[in-house]
Amino acid sequence: MARMAEHMDRMAAMEAFVVVVDTGSFSAAARRLNVGQPAVSKTVAQLEERLGVKLLVRTTRGLTATEAGLNYYERARRSIEEADEAELAARGAGSSLRGKLRFCAAVTFCAHPFDAAFTRIPSAASGT
Repeated sequence: MARMAEHMDRMAAMEAFVVVVDTGSFSAAARRLNVGQPAVSKTVAQLEERLGVKLLVRTTRGLTATEAGLNYYERARRSIEEADEAELAARGAGSSLRGKLRFCAAVTFCAHPFDAAFTRIPSAASGT
């Protein structure tokens, strides 16, 4: 269970870092993530410590990703996108199409060519 919590913390740290780079500041990232700015700053600092490398250069004018930070950013962003897609696929796998299908067209347009297509919709929705 501790390993799972560590993995979740890792994903959260990756997401925090990606949002910091995307927004250009800890404050803007904190607003987007709905957390306090110190929490985002601490999360990124812990990530840098765990990785043993500086990901961001902080100056009074802002922050810039280091070369290691840019490399990490690209991979972290892809990992987050993959995780999001996996969640969407899992949610979609449990749902099916339901409800009425309404189609509006002139009678002459719809009279014959679509008859077969409309009769296949229920079987396509059920996976048969």
